[in-house]
Amino acid sequence: CVTCKYYNVLHTVEEGQLVDLSDKMHLFCVHDVFIPQLKYDLQCFLHSWNFHPTRSEGNLSPEQLWHLGMLQMPVEEPNVKAVDHHFQDHSLDADPEDGGVVVSEITYINCFQISS
Repeated sequence: CVTCKYYNVLHTVEEGQLVDLSDKMHLFCVHDVFIPQLKYDLQCFLHSWNFHPTRSEGNLSPEQLWHLGMLQMPVEEPNVKAVDHHFQDHSLDADPEDGGVVVSEITYINCFQISS
């Protein structure tokens, strides 16, 4: 499993008191170190999964099967006007101009900028 490696490392350093996950700086550093490598490992897994041969499907990969399915039974483009009409039927605004979530800007720092 792809995430087991990260789970084990994180719990080992936490149990060894090398990192305190309640400390925001420690948590930031864990994210800064783990996330890029985790994303890479997940992409490798995704690629190997999508291109592995399947015995029951004549050794075609899931990627090949998907392309064949799209050629044999293509999906039509969605009707955007029908979606807007659905919102109007229920007195909803499909494109609200006000409200919503306001996200404040953050400043990105790296581990070298953190002073203890």
